[in-house]
Amino acid sequence: MSRIEPETKKTSELEEFLFHYISEDQLTIMCMTDKQMNKKVPFAFMQDIRKSLMATYTPKELENAKAYSIPTFTDKIREKMVIIIINNCKLYYV
Repeated sequence: MSRIEPETKKTSELEEFLFHYISEDQLTIMCMTDKQMNKKVPFAFMQDIRKSLMATYTPKELENAKAYSIPTFTDKIREKMVIIIINNCKLYYV
């Protein structure tokens, strides 16, 4: 898989999965989907997550955060994933 480039939106393929990411303003959001999923769905999901993160945390809090270090946000991500699953899509949070 290729390296994450700053200020980009990309998709990489690995076996039967696609890894999507948005890297903007020093914040990177990633997710993994099946190859069958329309690419618009994960990018809309990641933009929604990014918007929620920016509304919930200051840039300094996000800059200092480590992976999985903002557990209060886990429930928001889970809610957004449930909406996608209900709409009969397969999306996996990475």
